[in-house]
Amino acid sequence: MGGKFNGRNKRSDAFAMLESCHRRLEQRLDDLLRAAGAVARGRSRATHLDAIAEVLDYLERAAARHEADEEESVFPRLDKRKTGRLVTTLTNEHKMHRKLAKKLRTVFSNFTAEPTTTEGASLLRIASELDAAYRGHIDLEDEQLVPVMRDLLSAQDLSEILSEMQNRRRGRVQGSKERRNGNRRASERRNTDGRRASDPYSSRHRS
Repeated sequence: MGGKFNGRNKRSDAFAMLESCHRRLEQRLDDLLRAAGAVARGRSRATHLDAIAEVLDYLERAAARHEADEEESVFPRLDKRKTGRLVTTLTNEHKMHRKLAKKLRTVFSNFTAEPTTTEGASLLRIASELDAAYRGHIDLEDEQLVPVMRDLLSAQDLSEILSEMQNRRRGRVQGSKERRNGNRRASERRNTDGRRASDPYSSRHRS
């Protein structure tokens, strides 16, 4: 799932940054499915809830930033006559991903202190839908968008894209750390309130 790029494997290469984003997203989706599956089977621990919170933060932060890389930096530089249909498809898929991530956030936010298997199943259903949507999207970008970028964009275009991508990451580092800490504290409060008396793992947050 997700073909390898044929470019140089350097962080300073715009193609390598795109590939890195894709591979990290695939890893996060794996984390999400494992954690949601545990909740759906009635085997959730504090670590599973933390994992879900962290993936949600990732989707709302890094995945959204990756979409901005494409919609604000890559797509405007492509020839619409040659790539219009592809760009429209990818942009529409970005919108669908955001809707699914929002649904996932809503379901997770409504979890009771000790999530039921019904709540877990609902989360897993949306997580699976999001996983399938993202992986198909990644394949489309790896197999079609990247070759088009190689064919149509100049060295100057790629240099500007890389600079814009790097600026987005420098500008959001502090904010993303604060959001991650907020998610972690919220998860810890939920676990402490609901599990201290009955859950043997409540005092073993890192088990």
